[in-house]
Amino acid sequence: ITVGVKPFEGTVADGLQVYGTYAEGYRAPSVTETLITGTHPGFANFTFLPNANLSPETAHNFEIGANYSRNGILTADDRLRLKTAWFHNRIENFIDADFNMTGNWATSTYQYVNIGQGTLTGFELEAAYDAERYFASIAASVIDGNNDDTGEALATVPAAKIVTTAGLRFFDRRLSVGAQLESVFAQDDVPSTVSQSDAYNLVNLFANWQATDSLSMGVEVRNLFDK
Repeated sequence: ITVGVKPFEGTVADGLQVYGTYAEGYRAPSVTETLITGTHPGFANFTFLPNANLSPETAHNFEIGANYSRNGILTADDRLRLKTAWFHNRIENFIDADFNMTGNWATSTYQYVNIGQGTLTGFELEAAYDAERYFASIAASVIDGNNDDTGEALATVPAAKIVTTAGLRFFDRRLSVGAQLESVFAQDDVPSTVSQSDAYNLVNLFANWQATDSLSMGVEVRNLFDK
């Protein structure tokens, strides 16, 4: 259920919408989560354990945010889109990773398990500018997850990140080329059994060709500098 209003129509803030959402969700366990098995490769040769008894997640989600849309800012055909949102998700039977570190990699185990309740809260921001010949966007997300049963952090919450994209279009906008910088922050909000992760940056390149109205082709290079 979403309710949105545009309180400033006809003013200098025309194009601004504020909204609120309440949603209930259901997610069955994935095949990977239920059937993962074997030994982790490399020096950390711990064992993955399957869990065919995983229960589905059910969620109660709240979100509030604002959208802004405006055309013709610098040129007659350009477009600006902004979005910001804050969310609070309470999830029953949250599927999280249980890493049992015994002090010896060979006897340590990793398994997906249900916890009674997990809570995710976070903030998202998106901005995109498109002037036909060139375009740019930036997206940022910060997510905090807690195991409500133990008070510890959840193990599977992604780190905060900022993704910046920029590109150009050629040949009547049929060819798009661009680059992307994905900046991931250090993740130190983890359970006591999980190692913290360092910050890193990924540089990606992409190109898309709209050959005909029904055929498009694309190529992408991920992590250009192998970092």
